[in-house]
Amino acid sequence: VSLLAEAYGVHKNDLENHPDDLGRDVKLLLERGREVTALDYVNAQLARQRFRRQLQQLFQDVDVLVTPTSSLTAFPIGVTKVTLAAQEEDARTAATRFTRCFNATGNPALSLCCGFDDQGLPIGLQIVGKWWDEATVLQVGYAYEHATEWHQRRPSV
Repeated sequence: VSLLAEAYGVHKNDLENHPDDLGRDVKLLLERGREVTALDYVNAQLARQRFRRQLQQLFQDVDVLVTPTSSLTAFPIGVTKVTLAAQEEDARTAATRFTRCFNATGNPALSLCCGFDDQGLPIGLQIVGKWWDEATVLQVGYAYEHATEWHQRRPSV
């Protein structure tokens, strides 16, 4: 919610004065941000702060988090809906589910290829670090790429 409101605040002028310069999907997201109430925004900020504190505590015990980058592989341009676990979802929401939280908290994150699906599309591995520790995230990514060969392959489609 807060990311939508913040994106709207940053791009309000473009949305109002140059809407044809924006893609349909971006316009829809910005318009959703316009609808966020002050109460929703404040509650989202409080949730963001709680999650940031939890991450700070976690990073006292670990150097990085390793997660999937996305719950799905790439989909064709123009696709707006995908089906996951027999439920239809917004494609952008589904694709960014595991990355949005770190965008909101400001933690550095890196996505690397860790394999390919049965259609030859890349599967992403996300490495997340503590605030201001991009160096560790990049070092772990570098070590992973030198231990594997996934980064040398290209999608088959």
